[in-house]
Amino acid sequence: MARGAQADTGGTQGAELLTGGDTVASDTDRLWSVEEVSRFLGIPVATLHRWRYLGVGPKAGRVGRHLRYLPADVMSWFRKQQAA
Repeated sequence: MARGAQADTGGTQGAELLTGGDTVASDTDRLWSVEEVSRFLGIPVATLHRWRYLGVGPKAGRVGRHLRYLPADVMSWFRKQQAA
C-alpha cells in the first residue's frame, strides 16, 4: 500500500474494524491502546502510565510489548471511581 493511502474498510467509520470473518466489530469489542483510553477519559497518556505504576488505574495487560485495555475494564473502573 502506498504511503499515505488508507485501507478500504468496507465503508465503516473509524470506530469499527473488520474481524476474522466478514463481521464488523465496534470499538467496545476490541482492545484499546493507551492513547485510546487517554482520549476516552480525557487525561494525558502519562497519567495512565503513572496510575498503572501506582496500581490505581484501570486494569491493563500486555500484548507483546504493547499495553492494551479491555473497554469493559475501563468502564468498570470509571464507574467505581464515580461511586467512591
